Order: sequence, then C-alpha cells, then structure tokens
Amino acid sequence: MSCAGCFRPDIALCSRCLARLEAPIARPSIAVATALWGVPVISGGAYRGARRRVVGAIKDTGVRHLTGALVSHAMIGELDALARNHPRLILVPVPPSARGFFLRGFWPTALIATALSRESAGLPVLRGLSLGRPAIGDLLAGFSRSPRSRTARLRRRWAQLKVRGLPAQSQVVLVDDVMVTGATLEACARALKRQGHSVIAVFVVAHVPQLHKSPFPRSGRQVYSERATLTRRT
Repeated sequence: MSCAGCFRPDIALCSRCLARLEAPIARPSIAVATALWGVPVISGGAYRGARRRVVGAIKDTGVRHLTGALVSHAMIGELDALARNHPRLILVPVPPSARGFFLRGFWPTALIATALSRESAGLPVLRGLSLGRPAIGDLLAGFSRSPRSRTARLRRRWAQLKVRGLPAQSQVVLVDDVMVTGATLEACARALKRQGHSVIAVFVVAHVPQLHKSPFPRSGRQVYSERATLTRRT
C-alpha cells in the first residue's frame, strides 16, 4: 500500500496530499454551454498533481474509499448554500461511458454524489440519467486514438441519454468527476431540460485547465489557464 497522491509507503493517503485536496474551490467556465448558460460550475481544483493521481486511483484501480477526500469543505459549503435556497434540490450523477462501466463495474460519479450528500445536508442522490444499451463498437472505441472517431462516439452517446425516475420539474445539481470541455455536462443538461427539469449547478471534483497559446511561445513549454473561454453556441 502507498499514498495515492505521492506514493509514500504504508498509507492510503498522506496528510500532505489530503491538505492539497482541501484547496479553495475553482469556478471554471464551460467552452460550449448553451444549455448551461449562467449555471455556476464548482470544481474542487485543477486536474493535476495529487488530485489527478487520486482520481486515477479511484477510477483505474477501484480504491473507492478515497472518494470522500476529493470532496472538500469548500465544496460542501457551496452545496449547503444552494440547498438553503433550493429546498427541493437533488444530486444527479453523470452516467459513465459504456466502456468505462464495462471495465470498472461502478459509477465514479455516483460515489462522488454520495460523498457530497453524506457530508452536506443529506440531499437525495438519484441516477436519473442513463444510457441505452451500448454497441460492441462503443465498448472497444476507447482504444482508438482518432479525434474523429472520438467525436462520433460522443455524439452516439449523447443521443442515447435518457431521463428516468426524477420527480416532475426537479431542481438538479449535476455531478461529474473531471470536466474537460463541458460537452458531456451540456448534453446531460439538454436532456434534463427537455423533460422540464432545471439545472441549478454543476459540481466536479476536478477540471482540466484550457490550453492557451502563449504570445511568446518557448520551445517545450505549454501555458495553461485556470478558466476556459465561454462561447455561446447557436
């Protein structure tokens, strides 16, 4: 056994890495956000360092008991404030990809939503979003490196989103693990809104900062921003 954040031996998560996970919340924007225009996005922090390694330990090796460490006190404070203003609030985890569920056998997002509920006001967690039965091609598509095939796979996935088992006109907090562009979150929001539900906020334990081109590029260096550019899509 070693620390999931820094590989220190004989401990599942050391105090130093745990302190790094207790960072102030970030508020990244979503690059394509027509369905989430004006909806607050709460992130536990940038997807790097100890946070990235702990997320990987949960998703790739099944160390589920570390999920609570990714839910910081700052995130809980934000969720409690939302619950006071929206008494009918429910937490809805984003469904995993067909290949992700096939390989893991569990929903990482549902673990995160449960941790948020347990540490806050006990908000209900409902798996109100689901995907249709996957084709065998989708189960194997994760091995493809082609951006075109990835885009086609995501479009098929979004088309299969179903909304089931939610009370009428629910007030929803969408919960995801890592936000890259926000496209999956937007697809979930669209599906929910088509059924008359409202998305009040988005909570993720990590986000990938958008890559920005430096005006003075240096060989071998990349410049990242903590925020993505919000562009309205018609």
